[in-house]
Amino acid sequence: MSTDSTIYASNPATDKAQAMVNAATALMGGLYTLSAGAQTYLPGSYASNDNTKLNMAYTWHDQNPNQVQYPAVKNECMEWSSTPSNDGKYKIGTISAITTPQSINAAVAKSDCSGFLTSLFSHIVNVQGFSMSLSYGKKKHLGCKTGDVIPFAVDFFDMITGKENGITNPDWSDLQAGDIIALGQAADDKNDTGHVLLVMAVEEIDTTTATERQVVVIDCSASVHSSDTRGPNKANAIPGVGMGIIKLSYSKQGGLIFHWGIDSTASVNSNVALGRLN
Repeated sequence: MSTDSTIYASNPATDKAQAMVNAATALMGGLYTLSAGAQTYLPGSYASNDNTKLNMAYTWHDQNPNQVQYPAVKNECMEWSSTPSNDGKYKIGTISAITTPQSINAAVAKSDCSGFLTSLFSHIVNVQGFSMSLSYGKKKHLGCKTGDVIPFAVDFFDMITGKENGITNPDWSDLQAGDIIALGQAADDKNDTGHVLLVMAVEEIDTTTATERQVVVIDCSASVHSSDTRGPNKANAIPGVGMGIIKLSYSKQGGLIFHWGIDSTASVNSNVALGRLN
């Protein structure tokens, strides 16, 4: 499918990646109005509505209660919530409830990037029946059950670079829908906790010659990407879950570089990790 002259493909590499895409698509369809017959993996297919403004927000999971409600995927729904707490040293967020009611009237997404991604993992485990848990290094189990701690984006970065939990690292030229992009801590900001995004589609490129690639992503953010469903710019955006287009560029000298939008020449000053669920 193409937007302008760019052709995008959405072909998840694994069943778990497909499950992540299914859950994210269900949430987007509940938060926004999807045009009839439109491709669910393109941001231009969605328009904001009253529900978008009412039931969506960007809120840090370690400081505020979070809530994500998923409408039906194969007639199954999920309500997910978390509460902030303190482990004695750091502020954290803990999953407080995961329920699967028979129906949900409205989608809700009030979280941050890592809370949103954790809710996606919770969905594929508790609703779609996949076996999956999250842990990294020597830190405690960070799974998808009530009472589990929510990772920060930098924790997802550590999971991916450590190849833990059955996660592998696809090359940027082999990136596919359902894969995860994680940014580590910014080199110039010690308080930065990174960022994490779900891939929905990738630009079709000649992998032998290309040095950059457009990627359609879903994330939870107060900022926007190119062609973003949340709005044209940060000042006029609805913060929360949305779909937009970022750019990855690669060189032997600089390695893999993340750009917040497709027209951005400035890069994000963070290491980039690509992960695939197997």
